[in-house]
Amino acid sequence: KWLTKNKTLQKLDLQRNAVTQFRAEGVKYLTDALLTHPNIQIIDLSFMELTRCGASLAELIEQSKSLQSLGVHAAKLNYGDFKAICRAAIKSENLTMLDIGMNYLGGDKSIEEIANMIKSNSVLREINLDNIGLNMENYQILFNAFQENDKINKVYISYNSDMKIKVMVN
Repeated sequence: KWLTKNKTLQKLDLQRNAVTQFRAEGVKYLTDALLTHPNIQIIDLSFMELTRCGASLAELIEQSKSLQSLGVHAAKLNYGDFKAICRAAIKSENLTMLDIGMNYLGGDKSIEEIANMIKSNSVLREINLDNIGLNMENYQILFNAFQENDKINKVYISYNSDMKIKVMVN
């Protein structure tokens, strides 16, 4: 109730919350309360267990008129969550920062979802892709996407252990 009544809230930081398993129902309750919030700009749910919460987060990304930054760093997202968030970010008119780092999904299909989001989003300015499974085989998919988007000005790609630094200069 407090979230729906507090119209001045701009930042909600729940990262490293003592409740490590934030059930899908809890996330749905939270996102429903924030869907039409007029001022919420930053939500950080990093280091929480958000497996199977992608649909609720995607709905918030798509429908919020004020959300600019979402952090789900090391949130144990599964591929379905990841896909929903990436596809919602394409439709967002406000999301300028997305932290999906440390959600290691491995495989080219997750990198392709990110690349599609990067190519298709004109408002995103900052993205954290630390430890997402970039390697010598799939990095080119991602870097080709960055060539098609000149709006992103901050990219974090640390801890992708299979990727060598020379890749970035070629």
